[in-house]
Amino acid sequence: MRPRPIRIVVYCGLLLSGSLWTLPAVAAITAEKGAEGVVFNLDGARLRLQVWTDRVVRVTYAPGDALPDAKSLSVIAKPAHVRWEFRETPESFVVATPWVEARVDRKNGAVTLLDEKGTAYVAEAPGGRAFSPTTVKNLDAQQAEQDFVLAPDEAILGQQANGPWNYRGQTVRLLQSNMNIALPVLVSSRGYGVLWDNPAITTVAVGASGKEGLVSWTSEVARSIDYYFLAGPDLSQVVADYRVLTGIAPMLAKWVFGFWQCREHYETQTEIRPTLRTANYSRAGSSSGHSARCFACTEAARPRKCGNSTRPPMPSW
Repeated sequence: MRPRPIRIVVYCGLLLSGSLWTLPAVAAITAEKGAEGVVFNLDGARLRLQVWTDRVVRVTYAPGDALPDAKSLSVIAKPAHVRWEFRETPESFVVATPWVEARVDRKNGAVTLLDEKGTAYVAEAPGGRAFSPTTVKNLDAQQAEQDFVLAPDEAILGQQANGPWNYRGQTVRLLQSNMNIALPVLVSSRGYGVLWDNPAITTVAVGASGKEGLVSWTSEVARSIDYYFLAGPDLSQVVADYRVLTGIAPMLAKWVFGFWQCREHYETQTEIRPTLRTANYSRAGSSSGHSARCFACTEAARPRKCGNSTRPPMPSW
């Protein structure tokens, strides 16, 4: 009697609680090159890399079939006409200028920013993008989160006028308040900067508890993730690129560059004048808190108001 053959069936999947769960196929990422950059079609989302200058790359990501057409409240520059190239490798899509290179991983869509020699400045964490219902009460909107990989020896600077020198291990809430000026910009000891272009209240965790090894940006309201990568390699170049994006701050009048008397506040002009007479400064600038007038806005200058484009004449003390 011949033995009966044994049939072996192999299921490509995972058996969970008695049911078969098949691993979803990863949709192939496709790319479309345009005049200013490349738009990538990720499964259920869009990613765009825009070449802003030869050292600045804008990264925008949003779920859905199209990127929102949102006007920036901080960036006034337009993309410059610079030389750049787009190429593909088995592992990634590459957008490159003579000074900076942006790579999109074919497996997960994460972006890595590198210098002209191929050394990484910073990389998005794989799976580091997330949209979820906002935590703001009575508001039907989405909040957005973007995680970047934090290098072991990296120092993160910037973000607040009165914050710590190095934000590593810190969490900061970018919200304007007394003595705290929120700046959605960070610079790194590795020679790059990031301008986070979202005016909503934003929390930045830099290697903090629960986010070890990551720099995490979370904006309470967002239609997209939108940031500008500024390549150095020195920080003076990063600041120069930031000024190109947001506009060059005008220089103040020469009479301002001198002694500045600053205190919590002055109630009246009578309180201000003795201070200047004591210091023996005929012209000075003053920075003070509430209930104060700037020095140019004096009794003699009325009815003209402080803030006019033409400064009122300085009084004689």
